[in-house]
Amino acid sequence: MKSDRSLPTLAAVSYGTYERRVRNDSLPHGVRLAAFNGCLERYRPIGWEASLGYLELCAGPLERDTSALLRAVDMLTTSRNLWLVERAAYEETRRAAKRCGRRTAGKNEPSPGGEWLWLGAERAAALFALEFEYRSRGAVQPGLKPLVERSLANGGVLDAKDRALLSRLRADVDYYRTRGFYREKPDWMAWHRSSDTFRLLAHIRNAAYARN
Repeated sequence: MKSDRSLPTLAAVSYGTYERRVRNDSLPHGVRLAAFNGCLERYRPIGWEASLGYLELCAGPLERDTSALLRAVDMLTTSRNLWLVERAAYEETRRAAKRCGRRTAGKNEPSPGGEWLWLGAERAAALFALEFEYRSRGAVQPGLKPLVERSLANGGVLDAKDRALLSRLRADVDYYRTRGFYREKPDWMAWHRSSDTFRLLAHIRNAAYARN
């Protein structure tokens, strides 16, 4: 079968192109839904599955409701636009720092949008992602489980003791991933577990320190 080289690959299609297809009411719903999935491949602030689940929770069933699909792409695009603003500001800050000789970003210099952060709905999305990850991943390290459950029970709010615990757990994961991982004989299962822990901690932090 002859391939159609005129069809763009996923990497060649921009978020904006996919968004316009979603909004094009002359296209069948299935085509618009596929375009929405393309948007989500381009921008998935809390991970693909969690982002899709959160959008369906807020907007409605995307597979059969065009109005829900439009609400979802509005939500996703609003967050992405906020991220683009933060990214532009970050890039300008980095350019200024480089002119002053600081070629590498500092450890405490936040990246645009933070880690696993849904700009515009930070706490609600973080709590959804936290519960989604917690229920779907199953077992987590013993010291983390009570913190996850308290965060969910308290709507993301942490007291001083839990904030200190969050910082300590995050430092432990950072140490393992930067200096404790034995690359000569890598334990990839442990590495993937640390990735899961890192993500859960990010959701807890985003809920606790949410701006909105």
